[in-house]
Amino acid sequence: MLDFLKENKGLIINCIAVIIILIVLIAFVYAIFSVLANENNKISDGKVIDKSYQSGGTNINSSHDDFSVRSTPPQYYILIEGNKDGKTVEYWCEVTAAEYDSVKIGDWFKR
Repeated sequence: MLDFLKENKGLIINCIAVIIILIVLIAFVYAIFSVLANENNKISDGKVIDKSYQSGGTNINSSHDDFSVRSTPPQYYILIEGNKDGKTVEYWCEVTAAEYDSVKIGDWFKR
């Protein structure tokens, strides 16, 4: 078994690399389809079924001749469930901090 591994080391590394690339591509395609599906489900009102908060932050990058500071604000999302074209759909929408704080899961949200 060890001889097989030694003799085919390059082939094994190539296979692992191809598998990793395929996993990354599948994840990328899944992310794109998730975004598209969410936009297809866009609704203006519905029952709040989940909430998500992503904290902001500051990134500082520096190199020999360059220095940059990039701040990202916090982001607030709610997941609403409602009807669109006779079907029940879910839609993640970005909201303000005030909207995020004012709604609870189970509340009705309308834009």
